[in-house]
Order: sequence, then structure tokens, then C-alpha cells
Amino acid sequence: MIKAIVFDFGDVLADDGFKMAREAILDTRKYPQELVDHAFENNLWHDWDKGLVPSKEYWDEFAKILGKRNMRKVKKFMVKNTKLRPRMIDLVKSLKAHYKVGLLSNTVPELKKEVNKLNGLFDEFILSYKVHMRKPDKEIYLLTAEKLDLKPEECLFIDDREYVLDAALECGFEGILFKSEKGLTQELKERQLWNELINI
Repeated sequence: MIKAIVFDFGDVLADDGFKMAREAILDTRKYPQELVDHAFENNLWHDWDKGLVPSKEYWDEFAKILGKRNMRKVKKFMVKNTKLRPRMIDLVKSLKAHYKVGLLSNTVPELKKEVNKLNGLFDEFILSYKVHMRKPDKEIYLLTAEKLDLKPEECLFIDDREYVLDAALECGFEGILFKSEKGLTQELKERQLWNELINI
């Protein structure tokens, strides 16, 4: 029996400013895709995600990879475009009346202001840079269930990345691959987890 519903942050509860920044850089056609991909996701980025290296170290390396002096504009663009999705927040509020709700996200200190807007809504926040682990590490899913004081099989996880969701399923979670707001509400209804009539 599902007793908690756990949400990812970027591209689920909020627009993904990182993804938008990557696309904006590619749209300039100044850099090959392989170089941009390496700048956005590398071992240092994973450590930054885990809170193991300071943000400045990551952004300095990012600038070095792209041959730029600094990445202030990219960082500002990323933060500015990470915005909560109001209808998704309404959905969480309606689910909270019947389930525990958790937030499990690979995120960084730069997004703290937007994440903090959710204070008081979620029962537990599991943020990669604070717990020093990240999805799809098995330990972060088990920690999430532990913090919710539930067994993994009592938790449903919603994420937009299939490999991240697969890792949660391997830990015993149930899961829904997020593709759209309407698709999510339909899936929740089909599983008889949500029956309120809200126009999403």
C-alpha cells in the first residue's frame, strides 16, 4: 500500500533551468555538442551535485572547458529559468491530504531560493548537495524511505529520467515516469491514488 509520494524537482515540479541553459548554448552554434555535454555533466559536476566541491570550482572548470573567462551569464540564466510549476504544486497539495510527500532531487546550492519556496509543503527534503549522495545511487533512495519512516515498497517515486526511476524500482519503490502534468494525473487516477477533479 502506497503511503508516500516522492517527487523529483527539475523538469517535474519546476522548469529545468540547467536544460534550458544547455539548449541556449547549443543554439548559439559556437560550441560542438560533445564539448557542451562535457561541460554540463562530468565527474566534477557529480561531485558538485553531492556538495563535495564548491560551486566556484565547478563554474571555473565549466568556463575552462568552453574557453570562457567566466560563466556568470549562464549561471544567472539557469537560476532565472528554474521556476516552480503552479499546477504541479497544486497537485502536491491535494496529495498531501492523503499521503506523506517527499522531495528527492539532484540539486545544487544555486537553486536553494526556489527550493525553499516549498518549505512547509513537503514532509521530507532529500537534496543531493546536502546528503552528499545523488540519484541513481541506491543509498539515496533508501535514505528517502528511512526519512519518511516507511518501507521502500510503501513509496511511489516520480521522476522524468528513466534510468533514475529504474534505480528506485530496484530498491523496492513503485514509480511513475513523468512525461507531462496530464499524463501524471491520469496515471495516478488509474492507480487509484488520486481522484480529485483538478484541471491540469
